[in-house]
Amino acid sequence: MATIRKRGEVWQVQVWRQGVRKAATFRTKREAIIMKPSVFDADDAPKITADFFKHACYRVAGREVTRDEWAASVRQQMSEHRESVMLASAVVEAFKARAGDNGDYQALMEEALLKSL
Repeated sequence: MATIRKRGEVWQVQVWRQGVRKAATFRTKREAIIMKPSVFDADDAPKITADFFKHACYRVAGREVTRDEWAASVRQQMSEHRESVMLASAVVEAFKARAGDNGDYQALMEEALLKSL
């Protein structure tokens, strides 16, 4: 038996099997529903199946995009190279603040650099 319920800002899954209860929390209800069976897996790693990707939420620079937009972004990023630069702490902190919970401040920095060209 399993239950899914909202607890504050997260969704909790509780699964009972043969008298043993296990619980896990997820950021969204969609994740909780998809990952519910994995709560009882021995290694606690999610099963990655085609169905998992059907329900995927694709994001680029913190915003939701279509699968085609995401794929185009991945292709573009594959053609990029790494550079190390020194930045003022205030600059990095400002971009981290803008990125918020998604945490992809580097993509926001890149967007700003591209706009400045």
